[in-house]
Amino acid sequence: MDRLRILQIIDYHSKDVVFEWGKTDCCLWVADILKSIHGIDYAKIYRDKYSSKTGCRRLLMQLHYENIKQLLLNILGVEGILEPRIGDPILLKEKGEYLLGICCGTYNLFLTEKGTTSRKLHDFDTYWEL
Repeated sequence: MDRLRILQIIDYHSKDVVFEWGKTDCCLWVADILKSIHGIDYAKIYRDKYSSKTGCRRLLMQLHYENIKQLLLNILGVEGILEPRIGDPILLKEKGEYLLGICCGTYNLFLTEKGTTSRKLHDFDTYWEL
């Protein structure tokens, strides 16, 4: 899929999106984008399994993951080693919390409880090449 189409998909999923735990939190928002790009729902078994931050942490513990990064490593595999491309999932640790976002080329886009926010392209902890 070409970069312009991927950016259109990201834009479509970012318009008027409201953060809601278990529905459209950062992980499920990125999963929705990736499903539109690749046709795979990486979060299918996690949808509607929690409705709060505490519930999300509880689910991670039940699945024997210390944090979301461990879960993502299990689902998405080996971390990228070069430079993220448009549409690659990006993980950022900020103030002790992980945020999952998406690479948009010259910047990364994240969904937080305050809405979508962008960060510089190289402002991330890890990413996955899909």
